[in-house]
Amino acid sequence: LSGVIGALLASGLSPGEAAAAAAFVHARAAGLSALDPGPSPAPTSASRILAHLRTALASIL
Repeated sequence: LSGVIGALLASGLSPGEAAAAAAFVHARAAGLSALDPGPSPAPTSASRILAHLRTALASIL
Protein backbone atom coordinates (compact mmCIF):
# COMPACT_ATOMS: atom_id res chain seq x y z
CA LEU A 1 0.00 0.00 0.00
CA SER A 2 2.78 2.44 0.85
CA GLY A 3 4.45 1.79 -2.50
CA VAL A 4 1.25 2.63 -4.35
CA ILE A 5 0.85 5.80 -2.30
CA GLY A 6 4.45 6.78 -3.08
CA ALA A 7 3.99 6.15 -6.79
CA LEU A 8 0.84 8.24 -6.87
CA LEU A 9 2.54 11.03 -4.92
CA ALA A 10 5.40 10.95 -7.44
CA SER A 11 2.88 11.27 -10.25
CA GLY A 12 1.69 14.57 -8.80
CA LEU A 13 -1.37 13.70 -6.72
CA SER A 14 -1.87 15.44 -3.41
CA PRO A 15 -1.23 13.33 -0.29
CA GLY A 16 -4.96 12.96 0.38
CA GLU A 17 -5.77 12.00 -3.20
CA ALA A 18 -2.85 9.58 -3.34
CA ALA A 19 -3.87 7.88 -0.09
CA ALA A 20 -7.52 7.57 -1.12
CA ALA A 21 -6.73 6.27 -4.60
CA ALA A 22 -4.12 3.83 -3.28
CA ALA A 23 -6.52 2.44 -0.68
CA PHE A 24 -9.17 1.95 -3.35
CA VAL A 25 -6.77 0.26 -5.79
CA HIS A 26 -5.34 -1.91 -3.01
CA ALA A 27 -8.84 -3.04 -1.97
CA ARG A 28 -9.75 -3.75 -5.59
CA ALA A 29 -6.59 -5.82 -6.07
CA ALA A 30 -7.42 -7.77 -2.90
CA GLY A 31 -10.91 -8.42 -4.23
CA LEU A 32 -9.52 -9.66 -7.54
CA SER A 33 -7.09 -11.85 -5.64
CA ALA A 34 -9.92 -13.41 -3.66
CA LEU A 35 -11.75 -14.27 -6.90
CA ASP A 36 -8.64 -15.80 -8.49
CA PRO A 37 -8.52 -19.56 -7.99
CA GLY A 38 -5.41 -20.36 -6.07
CA PRO A 39 -4.23 -22.26 -3.04
CA SER A 40 -6.71 -20.45 -0.81
CA PRO A 41 -9.00 -17.50 -1.57
CA ALA A 42 -8.75 -16.06 1.95
CA PRO A 43 -6.76 -14.80 3.61
CA THR A 44 -4.84 -13.50 0.65
CA SER A 45 -1.13 -12.76 0.65
CA ALA A 46 0.73 -9.61 -0.32
CA SER A 47 2.22 -11.38 -3.33
CA ARG A 48 -1.24 -12.29 -4.62
CA ILE A 49 -2.41 -8.70 -4.17
CA LEU A 50 0.68 -7.50 -6.04
CA ALA A 51 -0.12 -9.87 -8.89
CA HIS A 52 -3.49 -8.11 -9.36
CA LEU A 53 -2.37 -4.54 -8.73
CA ARG A 54 -1.83 -3.63 -12.40
CA THR A 55 -5.28 -4.93 -13.35
CA ALA A 56 -6.89 -3.07 -10.46
CA LEU A 57 -5.17 0.18 -11.41
CA ALA A 58 -6.06 -0.20 -15.09
CA SER A 59 -9.72 -0.75 -14.20
CA ILE A 60 -10.03 2.75 -12.75
CA LEU A 61 -8.06 4.64 -15.41
